[in-house]
Amino acid sequence: MHKWWYAVASMGASVLVAACGSSTKTTAASGSRAPVTPTPSNASAVSEAAPALALRRSQYGRVIFATNNRVVYMFGADHSTTSTCYGVCATAWPPLLAKGTPAAAAGLNAGLLGRTRRRDGSMQVTYGGHPLYYYSGDAPGKIMCQAANMHGGFWYVVNADGSANKAKGHGTMMMGQGKMKAHGKMKARGKMKAHGKMKARGKMKAQGKM
Repeated sequence: MHKWWYAVASMGASVLVAACGSSTKTTAASGSRAPVTPTPSNASAVSEAAPALALRRSQYGRVIFATNNRVVYMFGADHSTTSTCYGVCATAWPPLLAKGTPAAAAGLNAGLLGRTRRRDGSMQVTYGGHPLYYYSGDAPGKIMCQAANMHGGFWYVVNADGSANKAKGHGTMMMGQGKMKAHGKMKARGKMKAHGKMKARGKMKAQGKM
């Protein structure tokens, strides 16, 4: 029983990772310089003196990207400019850091830009009052974790007005299917065990009467 449960738990973890594996290519809404290609391990270190945000086209409409051509997300659990994503969360979702005043390209409102101080003293970029993050598994020009529910909240790409773009992402659907399949297998296994116990008890009673 325990081995089977651990197998189901492992399968669920795999589904969660796979949930953020659907990519969506994007194209620039306007001309931009050649993108930088940070890896998942150094994504949090992409901190420019004055990072610029740009509006780009995607499957979810025009959303905000950083100058390295990586999409930025907002975290539903952040209810103010103060970030609540630390530890394991910040490893998966590195904050967009800035050493200077960030800038906004055409189509964005510079008045919505700001910065918030993190616990380690670094400054994180905010837009529309929301701290901004990368997803460590994203590649430049791709959106791989839209509308995913992880680390206590939903993660959304950001619209030009600073609001969450709540278009359903591939990750959300895949996670839902994985949970449904796991739940179905658990129910089926439970029914089989219950049926087996009932049959065993029936045989024991029949033998007792004889």
